[in-house]
Amino acid sequence: MSEETPSAPVPGGDAITLSATPKASPTEPPAVAPRPRPISDPALNAVRLRAAYLTSLRNVVNAGTDSRRAWVRQVGIFMQDALNRPMGMVTPQAAKIGQD
Repeated sequence: MSEETPSAPVPGGDAITLSATPKASPTEPPAVAPRPRPISDPALNAVRLRAAYLTSLRNVVNAGTDSRRAWVRQVGIFMQDALNRPMGMVTPQAAKIGQD
């Protein structure tokens, strides 16, 4: 099967063959890349400021999470010791966990 390309007459000349332009599929990137926003764009600066804030906040949250995780581990070990060891051995450990 061959597709015929239409031709259009040109005044004062021969016919021009018109060819169909290939259509881009939705998965293909656009033919022209979008232009990046200028650095001075206030919206872009606000987004960058938020990104920097959230990145720095991640360190604080991770430190708090690690601290809580260690405390929960200590309490779990303490509870196991409270069930299996004499009270005199467990009391100093309970005081230490309470101060942390």
